[in-house]
Amino acid sequence: MNALDSVKTALRIKHSKLDESLKADIDTALDELKRVGVSSAFTVIKDGEIEDLLVLKAVQTYCLWQNTDSDKLMEKYRDAFYMQADGLRKDVDRQNV
Repeated sequence: MNALDSVKTALRIKHSKLDESLKADIDTALDELKRVGVSSAFTVIKDGEIEDLLVLKAVQTYCLWQNTDSDKLMEKYRDAFYMQADGLRKDVDRQNV
């Protein structure tokens, strides 16, 4: 699935007014995953798609974190994103790429 469409579905957004902002959030999420040690081989968008489903899920979680108004949910999404990132970073199969 297209990364932008996947994020919009996760956020329950059906219009295109926020597309540029969401694309920036997607890029930032991928950069943050790289920063914390996830192999850059898995954090690439090819033809608008993120091929690795676990990375896509982490990107969705990051976008949920960045686009919620609830302080309680912000904290939960932030913690979930970094937990997902840590799991991706520690995955032995991903380290040997």
